[in-house]
Amino acid sequence: MGREEHKNRPRMHKRIEPVPLAYNLVEPDGGATDKPPVIILHGVTASKEYWYDIPQTVANATKRKVYAVDSRNHGESPWSEVFDFGDCNVVDLLHFMDTIKAPKAILIGHSMGGITIIKTAVKAPERIEKAVVEDMTVSKVNPQIVEAIYNKIGLARKAVEIMPTGLDEKSARFFIIDFILNALPPEAMIPDEDQEVIQKMEFQIKKAENGYEPKTNLKSILRAILNPPICHFPREGQFDKDALFVYGCKSNFTVKTSVALELMKELPLYASNVVQDSEKEAYDLEIHNFQNDHFSDIVEESVDLWWRDVENTSKYPLLSRMTFALLTCFHEPKVESSFSIMNNVITPGSNRLNV
Repeated sequence: MGREEHKNRPRMHKRIEPVPLAYNLVEPDGGATDKPPVIILHGVTASKEYWYDIPQTVANATKRKVYAVDSRNHGESPWSEVFDFGDCNVVDLLHFMDTIKAPKAILIGHSMGGITIIKTAVKAPERIEKAVVEDMTVSKVNPQIVEAIYNKIGLARKAVEIMPTGLDEKSARFFIIDFILNALPPEAMIPDEDQEVIQKMEFQIKKAENGYEPKTNLKSILRAILNPPICHFPREGQFDKDALFVYGCKSNFTVKTSVALELMKELPLYASNVVQDSEKEAYDLEIHNFQNDHFSDIVEESVDLWWRDVENTSKYPLLSRMTFALLTCFHEPKVESSFSIMNNVITPGSNRLNV
């Protein structure tokens, strides 16, 4: 997959210069309060548009301003040869918060965005009010998974290069998916992944003079993937505020592993599995209530009873939209998969997130 061109990749600069991040801002119906804003961070190869109407849902639920941003080398944000999956995005995030004059914020991040949140929580915990991480672990990612991601992104890049002219955007996206399905051997697939998953991938493209081109700097991203470890978290520092980790049971980025639990050993752990019947049936949870209500009681509670209680109330409009994003993400489980919610309730002065 073109690894030779990456053997002599440039070394990361000691000082990372921030880039100005493109963003969409939404405000709640009726106006926002003066509470810190919510900032939503997408995953690799995605963009701020990936979240669809989730920002507005979050804004209405929290009465806060919500910013959905494009990470560097993604969407409408500047491209840069300097890129990794941690430090660069942390620098850019803190610079963005300074730009919008936000001393702190609630952060929601999926995949790569989750890495950014975890590293920010350790480096600058005073800048975070609460943290929500979707489908990302604090432990080392399996090299097989890294290889599979590299292969898929590399094939997407190749598909755009050889794409025939004259296609509309929908047809162009189908061309990319079909190319990956036909070119990727079964042994290169992420375990438990199938055609249904690949067909839901959304590689960002934009109209160009002779067809389409990626909205993402795939060259820099591929180089970063080959710069191990793809996720590296410092083993010191503390985050003593509210943190919620959401992940799919069949996801290969499972939070609930022996390594991850060792890193978070001082946390009270509450987990529950819920069977997902369709994309429209999902959990409902408001961001400002995620540490309350059911989560402190579900350790021994029947999953069916808990799910019925959540399903029959309109109190939680947020997590259903977040879960939909999880279902359509780059490395999601199938719709019929079972999901876990792990709520790490962290109270200042007692339990702390140690990483």
